[in-house]
Amino acid sequence: MIFAMASEETPAAVDISVTDDMFLGETLSVLQPSKGYRAGIDAVLLAATVNAAVDQEIKVLDLGAGVGVVSLAVAARLPKARVVLLESQKRLLDLAQMNVNRNGLADRMSVQAKDIVNEGSEGVRANEFDFALANPPFYEASRVRLSPDEIKANAHVMPQASLEAWFRLMAHALKPGGVMTVIHRAEALPDLLQFASGRFGALEIQPVQPFADQPANRVIVRGQKGTRKPICLLPGMVIHQPDRTYRPEIQKILRSPVGLTTTDQ
Repeated sequence: MIFAMASEETPAAVDISVTDDMFLGETLSVLQPSKGYRAGIDAVLLAATVNAAVDQEIKVLDLGAGVGVVSLAVAARLPKARVVLLESQKRLLDLAQMNVNRNGLADRMSVQAKDIVNEGSEGVRANEFDFALANPPFYEASRVRLSPDEIKANAHVMPQASLEAWFRLMAHALKPGGVMTVIHRAEALPDLLQFASGRFGALEIQPVQPFADQPANRVIVRGQKGTRKPICLLPGMVIHQPDRTYRPEIQKILRSPVGLTTTDQ
């Protein structure tokens, strides 16, 4: 469904077109811009990486939360999770707050304005969170043609060398033993490992392949604060069957509130 809504950033006569989309089957109803940056499978996969039991009390930090799909999916699956969303773009921040409210999760979710690169750890308590999740902008500005849509451009483009600020913040915010997870493009893996080094151990790299016979175009990188355990390369996660439909295990993650592991099933 596409409809228009007034924006506090613009004159009252100007409306913003948004869609009302369902995630996790019929579990979540999410407003997001009808054009430009839109949350999709990456957000749902990232949320599904949180390895916690349904009765476990945890705190989760979502960096660059956008309209809140990652956080909403975590909160919907784990009823004792408390989630803090950080987002710098006001239009997305406003939509995230609306999504939290309309899905009845305001008692466990907090939406905060945060410029990770320029503000660092300011306003974020140290050693506070059990999990930190990040889906950073994918491309350096010098390597791509920028979208004319400001939100899409900001969501897809990261200033050169600023990715490290995201890792610094996750290391600051996580408790000892806390787990960070990042989903990113596969070619960014050297940078991800560089910035994780010295901050996180027990690193796990999971390639994400669109099809079994194609190279990975995404990687999921997990790490634990305060350990020196060695790195581990996991089997690839294949998204589609040859007929382009989702593989059954991926379909289950996309259509219902379950995780990548069996602890919540």
